[in-house]
Amino acid sequence: MSILRMWCQVTAANRLYLYGYTADGLRAVQQVVDLNHSGSMTTAYTWDWAVPGIPALLQAGDTRYLVGHNTLTVIPSVARNLVLL
Repeated sequence: MSILRMWCQVTAANRLYLYGYTADGLRAVQQVVDLNHSGSMTTAYTWDWAVPGIPALLQAGDTRYLVGHNTLTVIPSVARNLVLL
């Protein structure tokens, strides 16, 4: 995993949105903070660099992606295990 190099902060509708990016410019983490209720939610992003120069999103939070020539499927957070045969 690349080290986080950049952070972006946006405030809208009583929420604070924080985004962390790798040195490659890929989003690595998103945090949404509810300013009224002091709760927060963090989403981590996982990228695959199997094809040089073309990153593919593998996971965003609990949602996993099976990637081929095009995105083959999206696996919602209900499905925890992914087995390829």
